[in-house]
Amino acid sequence: MAPHLSHACTNTFTRRVAIAAAWTRLSILTASSKMSGTLLRKRIPFAFSAQEDEDERILDEQEQEEVIQDLKERIGKQSNQYALLLQVVTGLSLLLHLIYICKKPPRYSPLEALFPSDKYIPKLPLPFVFSLLHILVHLCCIVRLLATSNPVHVAVASSCPPLLSYTTLFGASSAAPVLCLLTGGDWRDIAWWAVADAVILLLWIAEHWAAEEAKNIRKLESMRYDARGA
Repeated sequence: MAPHLSHACTNTFTRRVAIAAAWTRLSILTASSKMSGTLLRKRIPFAFSAQEDEDERILDEQEQEEVIQDLKERIGKQSNQYALLLQVVTGLSLLLHLIYICKKPPRYSPLEALFPSDKYIPKLPLPFVFSLLHILVHLCCIVRLLATSNPVHVAVASSCPPLLSYTTLFGASSAAPVLCLLTGGDWRDIAWWAVADAVILLLWIAEHWAAEEAKNIRKLESMRYDARGA
């Protein structure tokens, strides 16, 4: 190969290498700038959230106790209101059952006065016995609504605990509506004999809610922290 041709090839190769190196450095700088911009954008919200966390006020022990006591008082007031409402509902239902048992046979459902019908005939056998059973169920519900420290509640719970069991009460009150349904009774009779079941269900829901609230309060008390170490 001629000397001048070899020299020209060398110069061309050198220029290509220089151009490739320049493009490589430019790509690296561009990528670096993009990464720097991305990191900068990601750091801004982190710094902002950290600043927000530092601005949160830490409650001391007395303030924590005041918050818990305030919640306890509110829940206690609500529980008392619900208990009073349930006592009124249970008492009214008991009064209706007492009026029903005092009627002369045939004993028609109280709903017959609201929805009269010439074709309505009570078909439930032994309505007097079932009325006595439902009255006993209502009395047990009233006892259950009393405070656990009440002497009547303590006496019944200690002498015959099944009388205050929701399973026992619901089973006893469900016999009449189920039998009425099986014997082809009128819907007025079925609805009337299911009133006791509805009362028991209301009591169970209210008691379950109260237990959940008490559980939440205990959980909140276990989450108290020492402000000096927070």
